[in-house]
Amino acid sequence: MEKKQYLENKLKRDFLRYSLLQEDSLPAGEIADKLYGTVSFSDIINEGKEQIDLLCDKYLSFDSLKVSGDLSDQLPVNYEIEVKDRMTEIFQTWLDSKVNDSILASALGAVRRNIERQTWSNGIVNMSEAIDLLISRFQSSSLSYSRLEEIPSDSDLQEKYANAKNRTFIEKM
Repeated sequence: MEKKQYLENKLKRDFLRYSLLQEDSLPAGEIADKLYGTVSFSDIINEGKEQIDLLCDKYLSFDSLKVSGDLSDQLPVNYEIEVKDRMTEIFQTWLDSKVNDSILASALGAVRRNIERQTWSNGIVNMSEAIDLLISRFQSSSLSYSRLEEIPSDSDLQEKYANAKNRTFIEKM
């Protein structure tokens, strides 16, 4: 075996051992943490919170409960139960305009790039387990976000609305 071939074989072996199989790799959990941190929807969540605040200020403002500067004991006319449908429709329209395929494609691209970086930094030994942990974290996040959509039933809202319209004895006093 020639010196050149020997060095080439040694380089390949060392490359496999120290680059791809990296025995000093981070644990799978830490790699998954780094991968999970790649995707952040905090910008759109914060925009959504602002949009909800704007809707509440517009349709359910505290000032609309006042008559001549004093709090009224009667619900204003614009506080009918249908206001929730209007607010939901406006927010859904806003949400549909913000959330689209480009956001998903951007998030997936960022995760792919970070997986590649983490693979080069930590090798392939723990990467499979790290990706499995990442997927389970995304699934649990998805479940928690889907629970946010749970709203009271119409009958519960009707009952609470009827209670809000009625004046109790203490309120009359």
